[in-house]
Amino acid sequence: MLPPRHAATPVVAAAAGVHHTALLLSTGEVCLFGDHTRGQLGREVPHRGNACEVLPEGVGAVAIASGEMHVLALGTDGELYSWGDNQLEQCGRGLGQSVLPSAGRVALPLAEAERVADISAGGYHGAVLTSAGRLFTIGRQIEAGGPEAEADGAGPRLDVAEEEEQEGEEGEGSDGARAGDEEQDGEGEDDEDDVDDAYDQELDRELDLMYARGKQRLEKQRLEMEEEARRLRSETRRLARQIRANQAELRGETPDEEEDDADDDEEVSDEELARLQATTKSVLEASRSRRRRRA
Repeated sequence: MLPPRHAATPVVAAAAGVHHTALLLSTGEVCLFGDHTRGQLGREVPHRGNACEVLPEGVGAVAIASGEMHVLALGTDGELYSWGDNQLEQCGRGLGQSVLPSAGRVALPLAEAERVADISAGGYHGAVLTSAGRLFTIGRQIEAGGPEAEADGAGPRLDVAEEEEQEGEEGEGSDGARAGDEEQDGEGEDDEDDVDDAYDQELDRELDLMYARGKQRLEKQRLEMEEEARRLRSETRRLARQIRANQAELRGETPDEEEDDADDDEEVSDEELARLQATTKSVLEASRSRRRRRA
């Protein structure tokens, strides 16, 4: 499955989505295979030859994670990279773009010496742990962060540590915040329904295509079987004519060509063919017997 020049390279990690697979090689290269309808393979024009040409030049990966239709990679430079489906901004970048077909860096609000230490992904979201122990989430988790999380334009994110501090200071205002969260959760469910509907429609198209191809194969097989049946019927009639001619020759008769031509349009059953063969056998035996008596 790997390109020839990577065939002997060890695979150190793997991640999979609904219809795609991501492999991390010991060289730090990330290889993608499978469906690309939502940009999951990380290349503008994917093919087997460039299956491992995903991350920017000079950047390797130390970890990978996959959602249903998007992929995250932790780069050797300590940065987070993402690509694929972005309908719920689960790639953490490219706001307003539903598909990101090539890998790009996610601009997280990290301190000067802070780096991404570990990553994880769910169906439509991702989680990032930094070297400072901070946790960020991207994608569906934006609903819990409020509009402030989108303000800097770097993509949806939520600093969990800061959120806990805010909850301690809110006090009596927490009920109102929870009500707002519930309303935003409802909007998130609507977005999830839209994604599910789009996936169902895509699946229906694939099933219709599979049905059409299967129907074509069955029709082709039916025509081939009919052709074979015609060939067998023709061969059976030829054998019947040959047997009748042999019988006539043994009796010293002249074959009736008009009768043979008429027989071409008649179906010869297995029973009729067996009867003709038995008659020919008896005629041959009678002929041999006569020759022995004459001798």
